[in-house]
Amino acid sequence: MSDEIFEFDGVKVEIKTIENNNEIICMVKGNLETSNSQRFLDLLENGLSRNSYKQMTIDLKELMYISSTGIGAFTTLLISCKNKGTELVLCNMHPKVKSIFDILGFSSFFNME
Repeated sequence: MSDEIFEFDGVKVEIKTIENNNEIICMVKGNLETSNSQRFLDLLENGLSRNSYKQMTIDLKELMYISSTGIGAFTTLLISCKNKGTELVLCNMHPKVKSIFDILGFSSFFNME
């Protein structure tokens, strides 16, 4: 398990990752917006490029807010996963975050549990 905490302009996000055989599970806590979404994306894509995972699961139970830039980071991650042959699964999405995916029309692109 590894932990990564980063903060930009007072906006904090924490990512915990657990690797299990051919799967990586990432638990995201905080807010994902313009100031930190690129760092979030870089961190997950770096892990994806170093390993061959069948599935990347991102637990969003403790992600309280996501901006359109944050959704853009997930979209880029989805493309990277598809190019690598990795299934991306978003789970336990907080209702506020889910509503932003729905409003922006991105819910249909992702495998959500």
